[in-house]
Amino acid sequence: MTLNCYYEIYFADNYLTSHCHRHIVDALEKEYPDITFNRINNAPMKCHANDKFGYHTLIIENDDTKKYISVTYLDKVRYMQDPGRNWDLDNCVDVYASCGVHEQDFWYEPIDDFKVKPFTYSVSTKEMLKALDKHQGIEKKMPDKLPFRGKLYNYRNFLSKDDRFNVVDGYKNANDYALEMSSNTINLSLNGVGETCQRDMEILAAGTALFREKLNPQFHNPLIPNHHYIAVDCDHIKHIRNEHKYYNAQAEVYLERWSEVKDDRELIEFVAKNGKEWYEANGRPEQHGEVAVAAIDLKALIKEL
Repeated sequence: MTLNCYYEIYFADNYLTSHCHRHIVDALEKEYPDITFNRINNAPMKCHANDKFGYHTLIIENDDTKKYISVTYLDKVRYMQDPGRNWDLDNCVDVYASCGVHEQDFWYEPIDDFKVKPFTYSVSTKEMLKALDKHQGIEKKMPDKLPFRGKLYNYRNFLSKDDRFNVVDGYKNANDYALEMSSNTINLSLNGVGETCQRDMEILAAGTALFREKLNPQFHNPLIPNHHYIAVDCDHIKHIRNEHKYYNAQAEVYLERWSEVKDDRELIEFVAKNGKEWYEANGRPEQHGEVAVAAIDLKALIKEL
């Protein structure tokens, strides 16, 4: 039995999705010694990142039937439903992902016509991983305002104009970015194109408390609100369908939650510790291999083991 494994084999030196893909195939190969795992570098296909053979995704394909499993770190799985992306969903058996499961990028309400099995997620690059590890254990301080640094659009751009938050445009080099994040006891993560963000994983990896809106995406080993991260619940304002009014209401909910927790040192330390432990067990590239063995059901692709 041969399973073809498509991913960007030579891109794994820095960008961590491909690095994670390699660990996944390594772990599955060790777990199923009777199966031949044929590794195929999909980089020469020159596909868009959101296509079936883009660098965000590992495709595990039965060589005989062409049925396949997708293990993806796409921003959101809705891209798989785009007819221009050539996903060949008729042959897709399962999708494993913990990225965005929403239709639009304002209310992040989950789509209900596309089934996704929970997996895990990673930080952005190998360089970032090294920088975060370098700054482990440094002294942390409580920020005056909820801090966020990254690309600004949608709600992120809206909050950058609200001086009650410290939302900053731009990306420093990995070392300075990791140092800035690791110096805070708590960091804000904001939804973007995808709901789950690499910044979520970077905050957890830094050993600081992750403060973010309650996540709809699920993880194979659950990321539990108010245990692994401080959750902001905006469900009660989802009836507001005007974007500007919704953003205003959302900001007030964030600040209300911030006022509840900012002086609770015990809670912040508790959440930061739990989040760090979750990341070490689920977020590092090698742990993606362990999660894959536990989560991925290859019986969907093969006749018998």
